Amino acid sequence: LRLWGRCWLLALVWMFGAVAASASESGFADYLFGEGEFDHAILEYHRVVYSAGDRKDIADSARFKMALCYKALGKPDRTAAILEDLIDHGSAEIRKLSLFEQGLLLFEEKRYALAAENFRTFFDDYAGGSLARDARYLLSASQAMKGDWVASEQALTDLLSDDVFAVPGRSLQIALNDLGAQEGSDKSPALAG
Repeated sequence: LRLWGRCWLLALVWMFGAVAASASESGFADYLFGEGEFDHAILEYHRVVYSAGDRKDIADSARFKMALCYKALGKPDRTAAILEDLIDHGSAEIRKLSLFEQGLLLFEEKRYALAAENFRTFFDDYAGGSLARDARYLLSASQAMKGDWVASEQALTDLLSDDVFAVPGRSLQIALNDLGAQEGSDKSPALAG
């Protein structure tokens, strides 16, 4: 009965399109995605893409969410195909998200050399973006997993020297040296040995 109810609701939404989304074009599909109903969400995202017409941002967003559904279903080939197309032809924001998600997919597939290249490209293109630090961390992890310890350490050092971690007016290394000197001066003479 539960499955029949969901099929009925999906058919109703498919027929009346506008009923599907109250807050956004993909509201019902997003709901299905949140409930883990990835197969049904994919169908609904297809409807959103079809009905989006010339609204490329809505269609691209729905296609990106389709890629996430395929990823959740364990279909990396379908995921990669959609992400690659969005990287090549998607709107600016979706292109950025797709490039990052592609790097994650490559990392999860243990294709570390390609993941590192992907995260380096992402960081070069979107250095000031909200995912830049995550990309730099994942670049370091990818390089470590492929055995390139020097490049991994450099990427991690670059991450730690970002302005977010820096002490105003002083370099991170000077601040760490100061902390080390303070720790040494706080030691008890009895512990000095």
